[in-house]
Amino acid sequence: MPGADVQAVLNSIGLDPAWSRQLSLDTDGSPRVHVLDRPAVVDGVAGRTVVCVHGNPTSSLMWAPLLRNLHPRHRVVAIDQVDMGWSQRMARGGVRRFETRVGDLDAVLEALDIDESVVLVGHDWGGAVAMGWAVEHGDRVAGMVLGNTGI
Repeated sequence: MPGADVQAVLNSIGLDPAWSRQLSLDTDGSPRVHVLDRPAVVDGVAGRTVVCVHGNPTSSLMWAPLLRNLHPRHRVVAIDQVDMGWSQRMARGGVRRFETRVGDLDAVLEALDIDESVVLVGHDWGGAVAMGWAVEHGDRVAGMVLGNTGI
């Protein structure tokens, strides 16, 4: 997917290419992480922030229907985990441990200046990562939706 034209793909599934952003994280190896993000304000009121974390081996694109349905009432952030989607590929054969992935999620929220409570939406391995973040930041979790997730 890194070689695919982001704009063309997003246009083909009905998402605004302006949602696409690359963030440099200050974590293990300083990876670049791709996110789909569009802050929302309706009638002068900012909606709840919804953070979507996909499983393995999918990408942020799996959340396209959710993004289309929740925006503009809510800010929706869909993260491409490191080594997936349009995020950076790390060294071949390298292992990205659970704790590191939880740290990546925290670093993305920090890079996006999201410090309010959020609704976490996780699928598969992304659900485990979301739950790991929630354990460390329970005061910032407004809700959680998990699908096909076990721990």
